[in-house]
Order: sequence, then C-alpha cells, then structure tokens
Amino acid sequence: MTSAPTTTRPAGRAPVPRRAAEPGGLLVGLSLLVVTAFWVGNGGVQQGAAGGWTTVGAAGRLAGLWSADLLLVQTLLLARIPVVVRAFGAGQVLAWRHWAATRSLALLAAHLVLVLAERGWPAGPGMLFAAGGAAVLATVAVAALRTVRRHALDLYACFGVTLALPHQLWAGGDFTGSAVAHAYWWGLYVLSVGGVLAYRVVRPAWRSRRALAGRLGQYR
Repeated sequence: MTSAPTTTRPAGRAPVPRRAAEPGGLLVGLSLLVVTAFWVGNGGVQQGAAGGWTTVGAAGRLAGLWSADLLLVQTLLLARIPVVVRAFGAGQVLAWRHWAATRSLALLAAHLVLVLAERGWPAGPGMLFAAGGAAVLATVAVAALRTVRRHALDLYACFGVTLALPHQLWAGGDFTGSAVAHAYWWGLYVLSVGGVLAYRVVRPAWRSRRALAGRLGQYR
C-alpha cells in the first residue's frame, strides 16, 4: 500500500489568516480615499459634474492619482521592510505587490487615454516629460502584462517613481493644491524610495561587505 504524496508549501508563501491580512487592505483603501479627498478638494466633483470634456479630464485626473498612489504602495512593498514581512508573510506581501502593480498599470492607461482625449497632444515641460515617461512605462507595462513576471512589474515601479513625481509636481494641481496634499505625496514618496534604498541596496551591500571582511579575516 502506498501512502498519499505530501506537498510542501514553498517557504515564505504560507497563507496569512484573514484577520491578519485585512489591516493591509484597509491601509491601501485608506490611502486611496485620501488621494480621492485631494481630488474632491481641488474641484474634482464640480468638474466631474460639468459635463463634456471637463468631466473626461476630471476622471483622468482621478485615475492618475489612484495610479500614482498604488505605484508608491507597490514601491513600498518592494522594499520588503522586515517588520511588514514578519507581520504578514512574504507570500502575502508579494501578492499585495502584484495587485497594486497591475491596478496601477490599468489606471495609468485610463489616465493617459482620458487626459489625451481632453487636452490633445501634451504641451509644456511637465506634460512633455509625462508623455515621454508614459511611453517608457507603457513599454514596461506591455512586457509585464504579457509575461506576468514579477521582475517586469518591479521594473515598472522603478521607472514609475522616477517619472511619476515630476509629472505630479509640474502638472498636478491635486499634488500641490494644499499643504496637506503636498506633505502626503512627499511623505509617501520618501518612505517608499527610502525603504527600497535602505533595505534593497544599503542593507544587502552592508551584509556583503561584512561577510567579505569575515572571509578575508580567516586568511590573516
């Protein structure tokens, strides 16, 4: 008699209990509500109700804000901050990262279509920079969605955090419309990029240097 084969779940991918996973989803939802409030405070509802191309442009602005917010959330998750990974598990963090990336890509596409439909070909340094950045992001986006590879989505985040913020600074009234909005976007940007630099660049380099020093010390 043969025993039934047992399956071993990959390390770091154990499912997280629903009670533990819910706070992460609530925080992402809260961040989307915050940026929606910035849109409302900057006349988004009035413009959305105006009709015609004004409504199209208002919807494009909101899609762009949601896309940028999820992009920064993805970048923050890309940092693999130890306290977050320990709390929710590597598998859950990876799933959230993939979810944020794919939704951000879809919202970016909607933003581009709606804004270009309202304004036509972009003019001015901010929109020209955004158009060039969008072309690069679109290339990475196609690769990411066709291959569904994690590294392609991470590449999207790296390009996005470099290109999205200048676009918001130059062309986004929802970004600079209030001191609170300005502080929120800069805070999330610094936290996301700083986390990646600290935990994906500086920390591994420091560990490698320490390990190399230890090996060299054995031969002295």
